[in-house]
Amino acid sequence: MLESLNVSVVIPHYNNLSRLAQTLSAVKRETNNLKNIQVIVVDNKSGLSPRSVVEDLGFLFLEETYYLNSPYSARNRGIEKTTGDIIILLDSTCVPQKNWLKNGLEFMIRNEADIMSANIVYEYSSKPSLSEIWDSAFGVNVKKSIENRNYAPGGCLFIKQGVFDTLGLFQEGLRSGGDYTFTNTAVNQGYKLMFCENAVVKYPAKKFPELKKKAIRVGRGQIRVWLSSGRFWRYFVKFLFKPYYPPSPKRIHRAYESVRKSSVYNRLLFAQLFFLDWYFRLLQCYGNLFELTSKLKTKLTLQKENK
Repeated sequence: MLESLNVSVVIPHYNNLSRLAQTLSAVKRETNNLKNIQVIVVDNKSGLSPRSVVEDLGFLFLEETYYLNSPYSARNRGIEKTTGDIIILLDSTCVPQKNWLKNGLEFMIRNEADIMSANIVYEYSSKPSLSEIWDSAFGVNVKKSIENRNYAPGGCLFIKQGVFDTLGLFQEGLRSGGDYTFTNTAVNQGYKLMFCENAVVKYPAKKFPELKKKAIRVGRGQIRVWLSSGRFWRYFVKFLFKPYYPPSPKRIHRAYESVRKSSVYNRLLFAQLFFLDWYFRLLQCYGNLFELTSKLKTKLTLQKENK
């Protein structure tokens, strides 16, 4: 049955050539026995173009040079060129593991899912830092997001072409938050979103500088989620108080228990996770404030021009 499927894999990329090479090598291994497979890499104007790496493997190379720093616009350019009945959106940082494609497609067909997320498993450096531990404990939890909140955080999504026919592409120019909006909107319109445990991709846990940037980026992206949810003021009131109350001890304890058996366990870990979590929350609030201020300035400028 899989041999008759038309499948397209779209991979956005920006300045991450070594990891992209690993991802493409794994994709090549997974797609070797399938005929109707299309792999598209869309570069978002990296300093070092991955064109030769992509084309040497027989994959299609595209560029998105208008909307910069936007993986969603890069995805859109790839989706526009797809021919598959199922489109897989794979981040360049997510390296597929053995039978990722086979397991994912079989699960999707068997369960009649419209959108399916792969299982994102964290990997660490040889000596994991506190930031890497925090990221694995508090970062992407795909299963929980799908089952409890009706959205998938991205990384690796299998999506039927018909979903795009109905919902359209991602908003152009977005840096963060597009996966939440797209998958949550799809669920609200009756599409079936599921999680596949056995379609595994490995994702590198982030270090401190990367997590700082991500916290601010996510904070900025949250404003769009607030506006699209119809509950802006509810979120805004929470934002006003968010910096002043500490992280939940239960939340920290669950994360602590999930990593305490590892080799990086030490007695200070609980306290370290607590304060680091609070710090990243403050950075998210900064991102919220930055984006709110930016949108307010834009609105006031437009009002002034229209007078």
